[in-house]
Amino acid sequence: DPGFPTPPIAFIFKRAFYVLPPRNKDYDKILSLIPRDASVAAQGPLLAHLCTRKNIHIFPDFYEKSEYIALTFTETPYPLSSPEYEALKQKLLEDPQFEKLYFSYAGVLLRRKI
Repeated sequence: DPGFPTPPIAFIFKRAFYVLPPRNKDYDKILSLIPRDASVAAQGPLLAHLCTRKNIHIFPDFYEKSEYIALTFTETPYPLSSPEYEALKQKLLEDPQFEKLYFSYAGVLLRRKI
């Protein structure tokens, strides 16, 4: 029926359903660079991959106290609005307290300098 959208089950017949987008390789690289015992502030899409860690926070909560900050450029900035996220991201990228461990079109991993 053209009046109803395609049901989600139909996606299993499409090749794209089984192919990960290129940004996932960048996310894997970002996550692999974070030590297991480090405190991390990360955006929501990355939090599920860090859930077994003791000190994780959804960005921007406690980012001032976190050793690492993992941000994505291709996902939702929730709980911030887009303008708030862009302003805070730019501030962090220019902050001399942080060094960029990894930077790509998909995201960035910042580490607090000691």
